[in-house]
Amino acid sequence: MSDDANTLVDFAKHLLLFVVGLAVASIVTGFYVNTLLHFDPEITSGSLGNANEFVPFALFIALMVSLYAFPFAALVVALGEHKSWRMWWYYALAGAVIGLFLGWMFANKPWFPWAGLGFGPIAGVIYWAIAGRRAGQHAGTRALTITLGLLGIVTVALLYGPILR
Repeated sequence: MSDDANTLVDFAKHLLLFVVGLAVASIVTGFYVNTLLHFDPEITSGSLGNANEFVPFALFIALMVSLYAFPFAALVVALGEHKSWRMWWYYALAGAVIGLFLGWMFANKPWFPWAGLGFGPIAGVIYWAIAGRRAGQHAGTRALTITLGLLGIVTVALLYGPILR
């Protein structure tokens, strides 16, 4: 296989790792947030609600988390790939900042922004375990950095531009 083909395969493999890492981190976050909401007596009116609703709502939260965290995660990962940062604490710290911001953005309870400090680092470390440990180690690093950086910037502009005006 030629060098260009190897680079393309490497790029596709690491882009897939990014997607899988973001998906797993979002699913875990969805279950974490849903558990917090599930046991909040003000929301559940003292009852724990229907167990059949727990998993679908957790997956819905995961979908929303992945949608709104994606642009920031893409920028964080692009920087990590560019600088070859493979430290777990970089992704945990970035997750904490992203989690705090998302918690603030969707705050329906006074404690909600601070919950981001719980689920953000967990999500960051999960991402690191799946994909961040290999940051900058592959032939497609430059292409991945440019792709994620551009996707992050465009998505921030589209999703948050109208909100932040």
